[in-house]
Formats: sequence, C-alpha cells, structure tokens
Amino acid sequence: MAVFSDVTEKLALESDLRKQTERFRMLLEFIRDYVIYTLNEEGIVDSWNKSGERGAGVPNEMALGRPFQEVLHVFGGDGYDAGELLQRVRDEGSCDIECRVTGSRGEDVWFEKSITKLQGRHGEPEGFSVIAHNMTEHKKLELRLKHLSETDPLTGAANRRDSKPAFTTPSNTPMRAICCSPSPSWISTTSSV
Repeated sequence: MAVFSDVTEKLALESDLRKQTERFRMLLEFIRDYVIYTLNEEGIVDSWNKSGERGAGVPNEMALGRPFQEVLHVFGGDGYDAGELLQRVRDEGSCDIECRVTGSRGEDVWFEKSITKLQGRHGEPEGFSVIAHNMTEHKKLELRLKHLSETDPLTGAANRRDSKPAFTTPSNTPMRAICCSPSPSWISTTSSV
C-alpha cells in the first residue's frame, strides 16, 4: 500500500519563508546609519547587525555576549545606567535616549537610541531590541541653525533679535524717519508734487 500526498503547497510556503527571511537579513545587514541589536532578558547582546561594525566600529564577534552597559558606553551612554534603563523599559515598554561619543578622529558622533521590550506570543519577556541611529549630520545642522539664530552671520555679534530694542518708535512714524533720521542732505524729506 502506497500513500501519496501533495507537498506542492508546503514547498511553496517554505520557499516564501526562505525568501522573506533572506530579505529581512539583507535589510538588517545593509541598512546604513542604524545599528540594530537585541539583548536577552539579562541585558546581554545576543544579536548584532553589520551596521554595528560599520557605524560603531564594533565587529559582530566582539559585541555578542557583551553586557548592555559596555555596548552603551560605545555609543556615548556613560551618563546612563544600563540596569535602570532596562528596568524602565520593562515597566514602560520602551524608552529613547540621546548620546554623544567622541569618534576615532576626535569628532562628536551623536546617537539616538530606542530601546523596546520584546514579548513572546503569550506576553512573556523575550529581551529587548535596541536601535541606535547615527544622528551626527542631523545634530550638526541643528547646532548650526541654533548658532545662526543666536549670532549675526555677517558680524559674528550676538543676535539682538530676542533682546529689547534700543529705541522705540510710534507706529505712525514714517519709515524714512526711522531709517534716515536725521535725514542726510541728499535725501529730501518733503514730497514735491
């Protein structure tokens, strides 16, 4: 007696799953400006994407098995306590922090980190995901805009836009009186019709 079963659908599903898994792997491997990794429930790094090597200079084999506090330090998180952060995430579900670190050439490198609690199908804790976004270019633009808003670009003097004006004029004073008073001899202040 022989039993035959059609495995066409099963093979198609397995093929789709392999394709989706490969696409997700490529997404994590080739993404730029984001370091994505996971921590187990004890706060130990258990996955690390290739961008961690490019963006943070930490190879996969060096990151895996490290405590979160050590990895947090790589991203300038010295002012944060890893245990307190992970407890906050356990309680609130997620948290975001901003960190600054000095790069290999002495430049400031800014990261924004988003830490999220991972849960299994039945709500049981599964660890944490961490996404560290390199915000250096954004931060440079933000600091430049702040500088321009506080400093006159022509003179370098402090911008007085937010300070009290040196003089006040009534609203019915003509503009030429404000701009040219006292009037230079070559400007006529009377209109000749």
